[in-house]
Amino acid sequence: TLELEAHDMVHLFRMIDDGDGEISIDEFMDGAMRLRGLARSIDVAQTLACSHRMDVKIDAVLQGVAEMTGTDARNLHRSAM
Repeated sequence: TLELEAHDMVHLFRMIDDGDGEISIDEFMDGAMRLRGLARSIDVAQTLACSHRMDVKIDAVLQGVAEMTGTDARNLHRSAM
């Protein structure tokens, strides 16, 4: 069993969801595989999911900056690392 508490369900949904408000089979399977192991692996998985969402948002901002400045977004991404 995953030993999840009822209040973990909202966090679990947000962790698995890619931001569209729905969970696909692939998202569910990826999320379930990340939860294997210790009961509080959900904390680590939640942090990874949050990090991924932030990466997506940062990429969108870098793309916008690249378009506004006429530069290559890949160069901006490399310099941001």
